[in-house]
Amino acid sequence: MAVADLNAATGILGHCATVLVKDSANSPTTAAQVARELIDQDEVGFLVGPTTGSPEMSAIAVSNRSRMIHMAGASVVEATDPAKYPYVFITESVSTMQGQTILQRVAADKHLKVGVLAGPTLIPDWGVRDVQSTVRHMMTEIGLTDRLRAGGDKAVRAFVEESLRSYGPVHYRSRLANRDLTVAGTLVRRDEAVVSVQSAANRDPKRYKCPVEIDLERPNPRDHIAFNFGPRTCVGANLARIELQESVRAFLDRVPDLRIDPKALQPKFGGVQLRDFRPLHALFTPGRKAETVA
Repeated sequence: MAVADLNAATGILGHCATVLVKDSANSPTTAAQVARELIDQDEVGFLVGPTTGSPEMSAIAVSNRSRMIHMAGASVVEATDPAKYPYVFITESVSTMQGQTILQRVAADKHLKVGVLAGPTLIPDWGVRDVQSTVRHMMTEIGLTDRLRAGGDKAVRAFVEESLRSYGPVHYRSRLANRDLTVAGTLVRRDEAVVSVQSAANRDPKRYKCPVEIDLERPNPRDHIAFNFGPRTCVGANLARIELQESVRAFLDRVPDLRIDPKALQPKFGGVQLRDFRPLHALFTPGRKAETVA
């Protein structure tokens, strides 16, 4: 529908657009194969996606060798270097060289074909990882569920913020500097790649007393950058908070004795940009129900 509306107006720089969508299956191997099909068989002029690290980098490697314009998110740090990847268009931060390359390609095409490598979007993926880490706290920290029930809704909200701060799903974010600046005595020039490690900042001992602990009494529970900050603050932050709060209430209400299965494989915190605890093998008493948190 959006493509039809676009073409009915002016198209892209006066050219009509055709969108071909293929599933990357969130697999690096499949992403590379699909990227090659879109380039060689479908003869697309652009590639877009996928949105997750390893599959994205596999597709970018294929498109870069073919000198194919590739519009991608900045989930892979290497791809933010326009000197190595001159055909990659990072949607979060664009260098002047990349922008000019895209405009030249669009202007040269009489009919624009765009290949989209689809896959699971980051928003549902982040949501699942948020819940996994939050529930793991409830299953492993002695006395936490009792404190949550005793503290009511205020404690639940504080717990969600503490979980996001201490084990947020997004480890780091990559950006390109839009001007020269100095950070902690280091010169960062315009268009250079910068990786900000939000997880480290959220555990800064100079800012948080006992940063590794889940503290339901922190003075300002939302004082963290799990959702980034400024103009790039996550647009789904409030939705994520509501989902997590409702998940915690549901677990307290429906499975109050939820716990880790000591005989099963124990959860480990892992991942690169997106992180969570896996696997979560749980034990609980079926049918038992506690009072709903007020």
